[in-house]
Amino acid sequence: MKMKKTLLMLTVAAAACSASAADYPYLVFQSTGGVEKAVAVESLTLIVSDGQLLAVNESGTQSFTLTELNKMYFSQTATGIETIDTQSLVGDEKAEIYDLSGRRVVRPVGRGVYVIKKNGVVRKISLK
Repeated sequence: MKMKKTLLMLTVAAAACSASAADYPYLVFQSTGGVEKAVAVESLTLIVSDGQLLAVNESGTQSFTLTELNKMYFSQTATGIETIDTQSLVGDEKAEIYDLSGRRVVRPVGRGVYVIKKNGVVRKISLK
């Protein structure tokens, strides 16, 4: 009887997780360094092998080293874009700033999306 109850609870929990995950089109993997990579969940298969987590879908295969993986979470958006005040970047010599073409810029010029590397953490920002 106890085995049936445990099995029923696990089945209900799995169904609840899959129902909530279906509402999100992306699974985001975050490394210990803060770098995020979003993968479409449609037709997604996760494989753990030899210390690697492989995320396989129609777009291809993404590989993540398990020891460098900080967290995974479902998201409505493909990237972790955040909005910040441009004044916080002006004169900051520790920040490396890149535009979406990969060119390093001295400071963000105008609205747009930029990649900022500071203190070993990489972030995408949107300037409005």
